[in-house]
Amino acid sequence: MFQVCHSKLSELKKLTDMPLCLHSKLSSSLSLEVTASRYDLMSGPTVTKKTLRPGISTRFYLRSLPEDKLAKCGIDQGHFLSGHFTFSKCDKVKKKVAYELKYIVGPQKSARSPSVSTEKKLYTNDSLKEFKINSMRYGVLTSDELEDEYGDDISFLLAKLRMLSESEMCSYSNAEALAASIYAKIDLNEILAQLRIQEQFSHVPGRECFEEQKRQLVECLTLEGSILFKEQPSSDRLKAIYVDLHKLLDKKDKVLKEFKMKYAEAMGHFATLAKMIEEEMSVNRASRDLDEKLIQCYRQLECKEYANLLEHNLTWKYPPDFVSF
Repeated sequence: MFQVCHSKLSELKKLTDMPLCLHSKLSSSLSLEVTASRYDLMSGPTVTKKTLRPGISTRFYLRSLPEDKLAKCGIDQGHFLSGHFTFSKCDKVKKKVAYELKYIVGPQKSARSPSVSTEKKLYTNDSLKEFKINSMRYGVLTSDELEDEYGDDISFLLAKLRMLSESEMCSYSNAEALAASIYAKIDLNEILAQLRIQEQFSHVPGRECFEEQKRQLVECLTLEGSILFKEQPSSDRLKAIYVDLHKLLDKKDKVLKEFKMKYAEAMGHFATLAKMIEEEMSVNRASRDLDEKLIQCYRQLECKEYANLLEHNLTWKYPPDFVSF
């Protein structure tokens, strides 16, 4: 700390923005390495001796001082060193020639905050991982080839589960093991607690992380459910998935609506399914698939007259040249 005392306060105020330069002598001198070209600055050879003809000019390049040497001398960013660039005397040069040199110490690599290059590296790694995982769907890479690199990664496990759900030869036992590995990495109760906090406060630290975990958990639940709809539509596990999705998603969420329709159909709740289809058709555009599913519901409910009427209306409601828009 540098202190200045003066009897007049006005004089002291003039010194508030005054630059201060302190000179101190180093305990030992520091030598700069010299190279003949800028390409040799990183790892090329240094110049120890060079002979020139009279009247010929040349350039020399100085390497920066290593951080460990600067640290030993207590030199930090913003300091500057003064010294001399000296041409030593020899048999032909009886008098040595010295030029004054100033060296300004810039930011140290170890003291720099996480730079853009670090962020770029993380972004590149994530992009490469995403590319490799997506390549499995198109047969470019197999899951066995990526197992050693991404075996415990949630995105990798979800991709394997997604491929199982799309496969006709899917086995729920394999899907159950994959889903269990994903559930072990995501705490449902912690996500639910975070959702309650977000309802009360707009700015919550780590919100993006919890949103990503929520998305992964919802995808895992829906993928497991889609496999159960094919193999074990009356399973008690479907009810547990239905309850968990209700906790995580809003009632108007599209994913939850689609799952509720499939669940109602699997459980044989055709009246509930018909009501949901009619609500969906009143909000969104016309869909032949929904109309046909609605007709099946009324047939299951033994409302044959109404089902026949809807089926008759399909011919004019959806002509051969009909295009949904």
